[in-house]
Amino acid sequence: MSNKHKRETTQSETEEFKAVYLEYHNLVLKVAFNHIGDYHIAQDICQEVFFRLHLYFDSMAREKMKAWLVVVAANIARDLKKKGGKYRESVGLPETEELENLSDTSNNIEEFLERSDALLFCTEALAALREKNKTWYEVLILVECMEVPRKKIAEVHGVRLGTVDGYLRRAKKWLRRNYGDAYQDL
Repeated sequence: MSNKHKRETTQSETEEFKAVYLEYHNLVLKVAFNHIGDYHIAQDICQEVFFRLHLYFDSMAREKMKAWLVVVAANIARDLKKKGGKYRESVGLPETEELENLSDTSNNIEEFLERSDALLFCTEALAALREKNKTWYEVLILVECMEVPRKKIAEVHGVRLGTVDGYLRRAKKWLRRNYGDAYQDL
């Protein structure tokens, strides 16, 4: 393991991480298995997801952690399928039921449909950004969605803060250029 991936953890942080792991391990495993269909590979994906979580754990918003874990597991599984040549395009985010349970607290169907349309648009735009540049995508998600401080991202990736800012700026510029007014409404 390289030095850029090592960080010190406190006892309470370790206990909190274990609690998060125990709470979400089966969900992450299920998401990975649903994409891959192989239990052993799904376990590897689960391990990778929690390794990535550990890198940002001290600065990540806890209320957004479940959604982050689901999305990262699905993204890793997709990448793995692409490398194996078995990738099939899917519409929307994986485990839609799980994500709806996270966000749908209203019985108002119109409000739900608006959120679904926005979710579908965001999914498509972010998937396109991810295809364009995975680093831009990761930085945008960490900063804007997970509220991880830019300084922490720079530290984990072993780059300067200005480099992280550049990635973020390029990602937003690309989204504005390719998704115009719809991007501004988000």
